[in-house]
Amino acid sequence: MAMSLAMLGCPPAPKPSEGDEERLIRKLEEAARQVPPPPREAPNEALAELATGGRRQVRRKLPPDNPTVHLGTVALRLAGLTTTHQVTGGKISLTTEDLFLRVDLLAQNVGERPVSLDFSSVQLRWPGTPAVGVARDAQLAAGTRPLQRSFAPNDRQELVFFFEIPDEALQPGLRLVFPPAVGAGEVRIPLQ
Repeated sequence: MAMSLAMLGCPPAPKPSEGDEERLIRKLEEAARQVPPPPREAPNEALAELATGGRRQVRRKLPPDNPTVHLGTVALRLAGLTTTHQVTGGKISLTTEDLFLRVDLLAQNVGERPVSLDFSSVQLRWPGTPAVGVARDAQLAAGTRPLQRSFAPNDRQELVFFFEIPDEALQPGLRLVFPPAVGAGEVRIPLQ
């Protein structure tokens, strides 16, 4: 190739001397030292920040249409929605990068006979995702009452459920679902 370039009248490229190569290497090394290393991201840094940043809770608006629903003779009504990254109770504290959604319900047996219900299969659903069950570890950490409840006639109780959800779950269509195992049939309470 050099011969064809020489025939065309083009001089061959000069070979770099040993001094030129050393200077180039020094310049490259110096430039590399001036560029700061990429920041190291600790895998649990965000979670640690949430855990030490306090317990910031956000009270959510209840839906404008907040119907009373019935599980047999037990009437249920949505009383509150709160989101937080941390659930604390006693000596235990749980933190998540997602959200804990606390759902407060008022329940009253409007029948004439005592009723026992098991709320452990309650689910949270929103469009495009499978159902999410109660976050049992958060329930325990918060010190909420057991999910198996007995209601005397006219007995009124507050029910509290914790769910671990991503931010995008807080959208229209979010609902609390009581599967048929809890009552006579599936019962839904809209949350958004």
